[in-house]
Amino acid sequence: MKIYTGGGDQGETSLPDGSRAPKDSLRVRGYGSLDELASFLGWLASQEELASPPHPARFEGLVTWAMEAGSAVSHGSGPPPKDIPGSVSDLEAWMDDLDRDLPPLENFILPMGSPGAAVCHVVRSQCRRIERELVGVGGREGFPSWVLAWINRLADYLFVLARWLNQAAGRGDTPWKQQGR
Repeated sequence: MKIYTGGGDQGETSLPDGSRAPKDSLRVRGYGSLDELASFLGWLASQEELASPPHPARFEGLVTWAMEAGSAVSHGSGPPPKDIPGSVSDLEAWMDDLDRDLPPLENFILPMGSPGAAVCHVVRSQCRRIERELVGVGGREGFPSWVLAWINRLADYLFVLARWLNQAAGRGDTPWKQQGR
């Protein structure tokens, strides 16, 4: 299969049902953003701090979930993946495990720290942008509800993972000290 067709050279792309859509349509932007997320999760998985188990298997699952979410948005339907690590319940369990090692969160923190934690914050904030974008797609064009629940929980997991990575690196959280109020 050739990677290039020339069919998108005029700013349109084919949807799974065979119809054409502008590349800036809500649906195309939505599944394109999920494709970006899959790549960013792959980048996060490559961080040295996440090289030991259980992280590689978890991130392979999360990249797969991002690809499946993109497919569900492009089709407008589709079930969540089965038997792949990274479901909403998996993310919640992983957060609970990590949270046991963390001090209570008492204020907002700055999105920084160790290299892995910093990348977690980049990907987390991307999740939040995608979530906002997908609300627009869902309101106008529809897609399965599991996608929003998953992206929301993924952002939560990445926040907790960033805190955990900073703690493991001996850095802890950097509190935000709001100025001028």
